[in-house]
Amino acid sequence: MCKGYSLADKKLKIIIEAVDKASKEFKKIESNFSKTTSALKKNALAIGAAFTAIGVATVAMGKDVVKASASFEDYRVTLGVLVGSQEKGIKVFNELREVARKTPFDIEGVIKSFNQLLAFGSPVEEAKQDLKILGDVAAGTNTPLQRIVINFG
Repeated sequence: MCKGYSLADKKLKIIIEAVDKASKEFKKIESNFSKTTSALKKNALAIGAAFTAIGVATVAMGKDVVKASASFEDYRVTLGVLVGSQEKGIKVFNELREVARKTPFDIEGVIKSFNQLLAFGSPVEEAKQDLKILGDVAAGTNTPLQRIVINFG
């Protein structure tokens, strides 16, 4: 009987050792899983924050686009009144937009300067030529275009 007990004891000991080893491995796996889950949560929060920032920036950009479109429409209407027709105003607006694209001046400054030249009594074609010359002077002297135009007038 002692012999049987000894064999059962050995089997039990082997089973206990196997369970202990398996438990240690499961604890390692659980720890790694916990670390991975924690990292995933942190990454998910960071990704969520990034998408939120992108959403906010997109909304802000959308507002700026709408505001710029409204400003452009105001410029076209104003130019249409100053040059005598909306059709001519659109044509002049496109020409002035091209001037702004090719120079260091923004569209608003170019249009305001052009409007100022018209207000001084310059005909449209002469105002376009004067704007080009005055733009060159402003760029060459690093002086705001509108200041040069006012001094010219």
